[in-house]
This record gives sequence, C-alpha cells and structure tokens, in this order.
Amino acid sequence: MKLFTVTKCLLLAMFLPLGAWSQIFVTRIDLNRIEAYNFDGTFISGLPVGGLNQPKGIAVTSSNIFVANGPGSTPGTIRKYNIDGTVVNATLISGVSIKSEDMAVFGSRLYVGNGQKIAEYTLDGTLINDSRVTLANGHILRGITVSSLGIFVVDHDTLGSSGLKIGVYNLDGTTNNASLITGLASPRDVAVSGTRLFVSDDIMGRVSEYSAIDGSTVSLNRISGAAGFLAVSGNSLYFLGNVGNVGTIGEYKLDGSFLNK
Repeated sequence: MKLFTVTKCLLLAMFLPLGAWSQIFVTRIDLNRIEAYNFDGTFISGLPVGGLNQPKGIAVTSSNIFVANGPGSTPGTIRKYNIDGTVVNATLISGVSIKSEDMAVFGSRLYVGNGQKIAEYTLDGTLINDSRVTLANGHILRGITVSSLGIFVVDHDTLGSSGLKIGVYNLDGTTNNASLITGLASPRDVAVSGTRLFVSDDIMGRVSEYSAIDGSTVSLNRISGAAGFLAVSGNSLYFLGNVGNVGTIGEYKLDGSFLNK
C-alpha cells in the first residue's frame, strides 16, 4: 500500500519524516532537487535549492536539512540547508565518497558513511572522528541509523566470507555486536524505534522486525511487499520503494498495519 506516488521516480533516493515540522523530505536524483510532502502525502513544494547533482542521502533536524550530493563515482559533498531550502553551507563537508545514502543525525552529531568507515561530525561540519566505526576489510556500508542504543549498520561483505548482516556499535565506536543479525538475503536499510529494529530486504521484499538489544526475531514479515529505504517518525514506519513500484512511499503502524489505504 502507498502513502503517495512520485511520478517517474525510478531514481528517487531517500526520504526522512520530520515529526516536528510535519513534513516528509525526499531527494530526487532525476530532478536534482529536494521535495517536501505533508504526512498525508500531499505535495508541498520543491525546495528552492540549487546546484544539486544527483543528491542521495538526506538527514533532517528541527531546523536544518543535510544532503549528500554528488555522483557515486566521484568525491562528493555534504550540503546544509535551512528547512525552507535556503543555503547554510554548500560545502559543509567535502571530499566524501557519496556511494549511496549512508548518513544519519543523532543529537548534535552527524554521521556520514564513507566506504567502510563512518565519520562523525558536529552539525556545523567540524570533524570529530573520521573513523568512528570501521568495518572489516572487504566490507562496505549500505545503510546506517543511530540511536541511544548505538550505531546500527547494514554490513555487506564483498568477499563473501560472512555474508550480509546488521551490526551495532557503541556511540564511542567500540564494537557491541558486529553480527547482531545474520543470514539476511539483501538488507537495504535499517530504522530504530526504542528497542525495535526494522530491516528492509530487497530480495525478500519485506520489512522485518528484530530486537535492537539482542537481534532476536520479532517478525520476519512485519510488512510484506516492501523494500528500499526506511524511516520512523512517532508511531509510523515509512518505506520507499514497495516491490514492483519503486516510486512510492508507504506508511504503516509499527505493528505493520496500514495507516493509509
């Protein structure tokens, strides 16, 4: 089921609901812009941000939008905007490898995935640690989310020795459990709400729920027919790209029941 459809958005990259502003922000690779929607799915506007080139990851605070900008084949930048789209700093962070959409905000910190590492910055772009988390050789990040429980990482082993898994690291970067959840087919993204951890799987076409504490399975099919990127806002779970229709954003309760039919 879908909350709304973005026309011809096969290159739609990522979204993040922001409860404080009652908006969903979407990066559009095909149009090189950021779009804002109400929580009921109605379109608000394309924000007046210029100079974007294949924007991908997006993270939002109560007053700012952070956007990973640049083709995946070249070093990119993290841009910072006000909520209305006006520029704060077009080169907040430079020289990062924007391979996909590995970026998250937690508290006063911005976490940016860069290959097999996660760097930590203040919200004004000051580097705190360029290797807050470092995965094993041959492993790459495919998605991250951060909460008081730690830094949760979608970990793809390109060498094939340990497969595809979800790991969790303490906020100081030390390992909590590098194999919190294993045996996954093709994990795409993670989202956390309290002690509830949600994982989308492209191949299985579903969102599964696990314990964020010990990785135990709560429900393998919390939402069926769903894949792609995830975000949690309040008691709602949003996903981008349900199976067979990648240009939609769906909204469900955390128990998997429909909120919008």
